[in-house]
Parts: sequence; structure tokens; C-alpha cells
Amino acid sequence: MEYVLLCTVILLVAFQNIAKKYYLVKSTKQYNYTLSFVITVVAMIFFVVKAGFRLNFTWDFVPYSLGFALSYGASTAGALFAVKYGSFSVSSLITSYSLIIPTFYGVFVYKDPVEFIGYVGFFLLCVSLFMIREKDKIQSKVSFKWIISILISFAGNGFCSLVQKIQQFNFEGEYKSEFMIVALFICAIGHFVMMIVSKEASLSDLKYSLPIGAMTGLANGVVNYLVMVLTATVPNAILFPSISAGGIVLTFVAGITIYKERFSKAQYMGYILGVTSLILLNL
Repeated sequence: MEYVLLCTVILLVAFQNIAKKYYLVKSTKQYNYTLSFVITVVAMIFFVVKAGFRLNFTWDFVPYSLGFALSYGASTAGALFAVKYGSFSVSSLITSYSLIIPTFYGVFVYKDPVEFIGYVGFFLLCVSLFMIREKDKIQSKVSFKWIISILISFAGNGFCSLVQKIQQFNFEGEYKSEFMIVALFICAIGHFVMMIVSKEASLSDLKYSLPIGAMTGLANGVVNYLVMVLTATVPNAILFPSISAGGIVLTFVAGITIYKERFSKAQYMGYILGVTSLILLNL
């Protein structure tokens, strides 16, 4: 059953990537903070409904919610400034490698069992991520601001998943919805403030971002819930690399079939390695 849930997570992660790409391709204007606000609010509503409106709040898990919110905010802000100050492709590549944070934590702290073939699969995934990166048309210089930004993005992205894992482990699988509702509420406040600061907060902005944001937010809520469920049964060393590899493969298929994209030979080889790594990780 856990592999059915894992496949569902992979499908929904790919759907989020495809939906965001559709938004960027079709939109004449980009309301990044408004879109993020809608996604966050809809994901929060999902958890309220999932709990059947029967919520049991306690101050004990609030620090974990705050940790998740701060990690998410750091990931979003760090990625934004990393692209501003440096290379888009290199920034995306380094952020993708943040999966090593929850993976290695599971191996060294929780002693997740990993076979040799699993390490091979993880290595191939890292190579795959490197090969599929898009090369910049303009070479960007490495600056101190970019280094700081990408480190924040890397840490934030990795710690989001790690905080979820730790919270579920320490609370024996309880407070899934409550933990995420508080975390997403904090995130929503942050996005709303940035909407005001960036002057995106208007009815037209919200109307434009609502359809894609609502669908993506629902998918995001389901993904976050299922990841917390799976952390109890699937080792981190399999779970997070599998999600990453599966998302790569499905996004690649969507790029070819929906957007008629063409890739370099190195990128095609990278996607083949991604499929191979997914198979090896789940043997």
C-alpha cells in the first residue's frame, strides 16, 4: 500500500511542477506572492477538511510548525534572491540536492536500513540532476550575495521535509493536520505581507492566480499529508530520493508531450539515469 501512496505523491509533485510551468508560460504577468498565498491557503484548508474540522491543538507541536514555516520561507526567499544574483540553472541544481538533508538524517540518526544498491541509486540520481540542468545563455559570476542566497535556499528546502519527519517521529504520527495548519497559516501571513510590499494585493491579481493556485494548493496539501504518512513506513533514504527521481521523470514526459520541448543528448541521458535511480532505490 505504501508504494501506491508513494506513486500518488510522485504524480502530484509532477502535477505541481507542470501547473506552475503552465502558469509561467501562459501568463503575461507573474504574481509570485499572490500565487504562493493561494497555494498555501488552499493547502491549509485541505488539512482542516481532512481532519473533519475536529482539531486538537497543543503548544507542544507549535515549535515544529514554526520550524517548518521558517524553512519554507527561507527556501522561497533564498531561491528568489539566488536567481536575482546568480545563475538560474545552477541555483535550481543546488536546491535539488537539498534532498540529502532528510536522506542522510534518516540514515545516520534513525538508522534507516539502506542496501548497497540504494546508495548506487542515490548516486545516479545526483548525476541525473546534474545532467538535466538547463545551461544558462548568459554566464553568471559567483558573488557573495548569491552564495548566501543559495545556501539559505538549500537549507530551507531540505529542512522543510526534515522537520515534518522529526515532528511525526516525536509525536508518534499524531497531529498531522494541526501541525500543518499552524505552519501553513504562518506561511500564508508571510506571503500576504509580501503581496502588500510588492503591490500585488489586488482583486485582479487574486482572480488571475486563483485557478492554478487552487489546484496546486490541493495537490500540495495531499503531498504533504502523504509524505508524513509514508515517513512512518518508508525509510528516508528511499522516500525522498524516489519522490525527487519520480518528479524528474514525469516532468520530463510532460515537457515532451505537452510543451513539445526538445532536450540535449546529455539531458536525455540524465533522464534515463533518473529512471534507473528510481528503479534501484525501490528494489
